[in-house]
Amino acid sequence: MGNINTLFKGSAQTDLPIYLVGSKTITFLLNAGSHQIDVNSKSRGVHCGLVPIGHPCNHVTTTGFRWNLSNQTLAFGQLVSTSNAFTDSPVVTVDTDHPLILTMDLAFSHCLGDEH
Repeated sequence: MGNINTLFKGSAQTDLPIYLVGSKTITFLLNAGSHQIDVNSKSRGVHCGLVPIGHPCNHVTTTGFRWNLSNQTLAFGQLVSTSNAFTDSPVVTVDTDHPLILTMDLAFSHCLGDEH
């Protein structure tokens, strides 16, 4: 949770993107507004999630996900999109009225150069 807090604090101090890269995931903060994210990468896994931390996101609309949202609310105790997936689209879009965490799996065999 401290690392997630760092995403929020860091976004208030710089316009540069900050990524949390783990052994199996990458996570970053989407500030309020419209976002187009290029997910056309061999290192991208299939699974992803949109998580509202700190504040409900009352108006979230997405494209390019298996289960898209259309002006829906994401909030703890209500809907959180922690088990979503990408479609074959090379770009996903997220429109949100409050900051939202995007997390996605990494495909390790491609990251490590193993083309099995």
